[in-house]
Amino acid sequence: MDKLAAHLYRLGDADHPCFLVTGADRNVLIDAGPAFMAPTCRQQIQQWMGNGRAPDWLFLTHFHYDHTGGGPYLLRHFPMMKTAGSAKLGRLLTRGKIVASVTDFNRRLITERLPENDLVAEDIDYSALSIDRVLEDGEGIDLGGGVTIEVAAAPGHTADNLCFFLPHAGAALTAEAVGIIPGDEFWVAPQFLSSYDDYLSTIDRIRQRRPKIIVLGHHRVVEEKDIDRFFEVSLADCEEFRKMVEQFLQEEQMVEENVFHRVRERLVHTGRRGRQPEEAFRLNLQVQVKVVARQLRMEKENS
Repeated sequence: MDKLAAHLYRLGDADHPCFLVTGADRNVLIDAGPAFMAPTCRQQIQQWMGNGRAPDWLFLTHFHYDHTGGGPYLLRHFPMMKTAGSAKLGRLLTRGKIVASVTDFNRRLITERLPENDLVAEDIDYSALSIDRVLEDGEGIDLGGGVTIEVAAAPGHTADNLCFFLPHAGAALTAEAVGIIPGDEFWVAPQFLSSYDDYLSTIDRIRQRRPKIIVLGHHRVVEEKDIDRFFEVSLADCEEFRKMVEQFLQEEQMVEENVFHRVRERLVHTGRRGRQPEEAFRLNLQVQVKVVARQLRMEKENS
């Protein structure tokens, strides 16, 4: 459990984190990590808060296996904890195909990473996960003692993505909404999966808030001295990635599967593969190629 700022703690580990925001009146857990990390998060919460106490709320940034995966387990152990997220996330929780995908990812990772565990079937039953409170863009939640969480819609990575600001610390918790830094190199891996234009708009919106620290969804925390550089690199690396995908699409006559293999080979060759499980990496990259291809077709139709 790492203290990132006043009243802000990272649970789990840097690759698979969730975050605890503590106020005088209530505490909020932001994201639930993947299911295999949930027992560790529960132990850390109990060590900090004491047995018999729990966060009041679980705020979810978006419906991906590594952000909601531990939700059912944590809710079983902390039954008084309520859930909150965007209205779009609430609708996604009712879509069987997406729920099945999240379930499959987490089931396989539990087998690989946590072969001995106390998880039961309901701990990966995402059909039972629901939203108790819809979080609206621009609203603030007072936790007491001068600690407030401000909500911002952050589409682009996914349509349901939210970011959270902590004004008292100048912190922005962004999940993958502005990219991630997956390695030692200061390369910001683009993470647009629903809309390239929305993704760029979200980066600009977060930048205008002038955060002092950016808590990325995985791996790194960007400190104040690197904030300006981060936003510049995030936009530049995103544009470079899109141009590469566009070039390959044109060379491959828009055959997306061929482009996926070429982009994958380039990322592996340059050491920018990241640390995602292979299936998640493949799926995300395929979606990114599809997003760029869709935008390229629209531009040609409108030209």
